[in-house]
Amino acid sequence: MAPAVTLVRLLCGSILLIGMTTGQAAPQPSGFTRVPNNIIRALIQALTRQTSVPTVTRSVNPADQTRSLTPIIVGSQRIGDVTRRTRNPLITSRRADTTRVLPIDEIIERAESTSATIRREDQRQLTGQGSLVIEGDIVLDQWELTDMDKQIRLDRLEEQLMINLPEARKNDMAFRDRLRARLERRETTSPVRQKRAATRSSRRRWPNALVNVRIASSGFTRAQKNRIAESMNEISEKTCICFNIISRAQALDRVPHVRIRNGNGCRSRVGRNLRNQGGTRSQDLTLAPRCRITRIATHEFLHVIGLFHEQSRPDRSQFVNIFMRNVEPGKRGNFRRLSRLTVDSRGLPYDYRSIMHYSNRAFSRNGRFTIVPRPRANRNQFLNRIGRSTEMSRNDAEVIRRMYSCPSSPNTSQSSCSGYPYRFP
Repeated sequence: MAPAVTLVRLLCGSILLIGMTTGQAAPQPSGFTRVPNNIIRALIQALTRQTSVPTVTRSVNPADQTRSLTPIIVGSQRIGDVTRRTRNPLITSRRADTTRVLPIDEIIERAESTSATIRREDQRQLTGQGSLVIEGDIVLDQWELTDMDKQIRLDRLEEQLMINLPEARKNDMAFRDRLRARLERRETTSPVRQKRAATRSSRRRWPNALVNVRIASSGFTRAQKNRIAESMNEISEKTCICFNIISRAQALDRVPHVRIRNGNGCRSRVGRNLRNQGGTRSQDLTLAPRCRITRIATHEFLHVIGLFHEQSRPDRSQFVNIFMRNVEPGKRGNFRRLSRLTVDSRGLPYDYRSIMHYSNRAFSRNGRFTIVPRPRANRNQFLNRIGRSTEMSRNDAEVIRRMYSCPSSPNTSQSSCSGYPYRFP
């Protein structure tokens, strides 16, 4: 019913009601009912005011007409968490969330090819390297994954033993290290432990904070190269990490470097992890066409420098809830909690704004939450922000500065690295 018609009926009803309440008989209809001129003028003025008010409509993204994926949070109240077809413009999709930025994990997931042929070839190459993809965009050797599982198992045993100890003992890291060493001696000695000692050494960090880089595949456009260079600029501006773009001839001379290449998805190894491949001494950073944007390149370069995902921190259970029942089959490795001996947070607090954090519905199989900040105050503040950062957070930069013993926090947006600002040929 039109608002104007509704208003007329209400006003007319009010006139009749006024007549009844004042003791006057309502006029009987005889063809028409005479209404005083002053009442007519009042009706016209009311209708004029009604029709002059501009109609406010909310533009709705076409994606909002399908599956809604984002709850509306008002204070501590959740208004909606609907995963069926809806035309309610108040329930928005992931694409039209609070920050209106597509989550990093969704870009990574969409970048993977659905072609069975490409997937088989990709798996063949990984198998040939003795590697597998885990955590969405992290490449690990099988022995690394096995050792991570072992350390998580020992973490849980250590936690159980610490329950009844006094607080002073719980906070005594020297005591905890001795306890951990004793627990590890109970494990059967194997090559895994010997290899793990090497991976935790400084060899995983890039010497002199210098990372040599080369784009090794054709098909990268000038705009894509510029966006990758922008990510390198940001890292150099906020830390002491420098990049050096090398030539193919230098690569064939076995200069250790990161080989940026085309492939299936967005992925890299964590830290310096070189191998002999294609006549070079290098490690791969794979960027499919959909990955060639600045924030994804930054995310992958931070893996290369040595960062894991924020939601994998050993202390993550204090800051987020993980709902494994909502995770796609085969994607649970993305939500692995890592051991304190694998991840060193270097004394920094949990960072919901990190560019290394996944979003609230990362790899969801049913549109429901997989990662939810806790407690409630953090949920209200960060639920729709995690996984949507467009640049490094302050703590992303600080953990790298501590890892590489950088000078004090930079007070300028310029880098002192030679070759900065970077440009690929």
